[in-house]
Amino acid sequence: MRRLARAGVYWRSFLNPRVVPWITLVLVGIVSMPTLRFVWHRSGSVRGWEADAIAKAIVSGQGFSFAGTERWLWEKWKGNPNEYFPTAWVDPVFTYLLAGAHWVFGHYVYLAMYACTFLCIGLMCVCSYRTAMRFGGAWVGGIAVLILAANLSLGKAFFDDITNSALAAATVSAAALVCVRYFEQPSLKRAAVMGLVIGFTVLACPATTYFPVLLMAAVVLFHRSDLKTSMGRTAVLVLCAAAVIAPWTIRNYVTFGDFILVRNGAGQIAWDGTVGPASTFIHGAAKSPVPPPWRSSGPTEAVQNMLKKELRIPVHRYQVQSLTAAPVPGYQSMDEAERDELSMSRAIQFVVKHPLVSAQMAAVKVWIYCTRFGTYGLLVLMAALAAAVIGRRDARTWPLTLLAISYSLPFVLVIAYFGRYRAPIEPVFSVLAAIAAAQILTSPLAVRIRETLAARFARPDASVGA
Repeated sequence: MRRLARAGVYWRSFLNPRVVPWITLVLVGIVSMPTLRFVWHRSGSVRGWEADAIAKAIVSGQGFSFAGTERWLWEKWKGNPNEYFPTAWVDPVFTYLLAGAHWVFGHYVYLAMYACTFLCIGLMCVCSYRTAMRFGGAWVGGIAVLILAANLSLGKAFFDDITNSALAAATVSAAALVCVRYFEQPSLKRAAVMGLVIGFTVLACPATTYFPVLLMAAVVLFHRSDLKTSMGRTAVLVLCAAAVIAPWTIRNYVTFGDFILVRNGAGQIAWDGTVGPASTFIHGAAKSPVPPPWRSSGPTEAVQNMLKKELRIPVHRYQVQSLTAAPVPGYQSMDEAERDELSMSRAIQFVVKHPLVSAQMAAVKVWIYCTRFGTYGLLVLMAALAAAVIGRRDARTWPLTLLAISYSLPFVLVIAYFGRYRAPIEPVFSVLAAIAAAQILTSPLAVRIRETLAARFARPDASVGA
């Protein structure tokens, strides 16, 4: 009886909302050990990529630009390292942060960015915890954080190299929190905060570009019974988001004379996800006399081969070589934005001309995206999908679902080569998966089990007190 009494005390302590964050912190430390080991072994060999090249140009006084040897959509292997060209190939937030780290920390810049990554992960976990707990209490928040911490592939995506993945994930998790708070208790102030945070999120994670459009529709639907409130809150959302994004968009327009909300590059990766691999099994897909760098038997093999670095890099080069060999009028004088638009138009033309092949390729690309983090990531995604469907009548889940949809849809065109392609949206998947767990825990069967346990633990307490 005394053992049951002590078990009852422990059980109640275990469920105490004030204790849950500390228990979660301990468990996170335990399940994160494989990731921490990876960080320890990887820290001495990381490198930066496009953002790092631009950050170095900024520090050297060349502005937000690429050196001739780093310039995409040109034959950069023939480029002049002493020539610099304005670019919008990466997001500005992480790039300027990295440039500042170069300026302040010098040789130790990558260690500093590792420390920044840890801070971003901490913010991601706090926001995910606070978002998930709104759907079922402290332990649901703890489950969301544990789902994130146990994902070794996600940890590798954050620390494998110096990229914006962790910062993007942190901003996405913050956006998810403020959006859920708005739909939980809407107000004009929360609409303004939501707009400001969404604007910053788009700047830091351009893959969320389409989310504000869907969010506007959700706000209109949420306030559909009051037209004045609906239009007013939507206007506030748009104006606040635009106020944050507009300075960079204006910079891009002044630089290229074209509307570029945040960054270029969508055309390049769309071409590499459609025309490039398709040219390995469809004659003339690239509309160029230059033959593809390798051959494949069909859509599945072509897309899967793009995951192999030794085959993917030649296709990157082939995009430039094929267009250079059969240029459209004015191609040589096109700037970065115009060349990227040309690649996007070629990708769309291919999809329209070959819808069946494109659908087959899309199925493979979606599967790669869904399994990017292995079986574990697939199960998290399936749980997230279940929560989105089951909880669709709860308006608080709408922004989570719309974030997941808007982020994931482009992967019918784009191949998720690396874990960092999926990493920014993982906090949303994890929160939704935790909500699915909450839905199971609050089911009638689970309630009956908890009531039975509570009654069994309560009786010994009464006898001890007597």
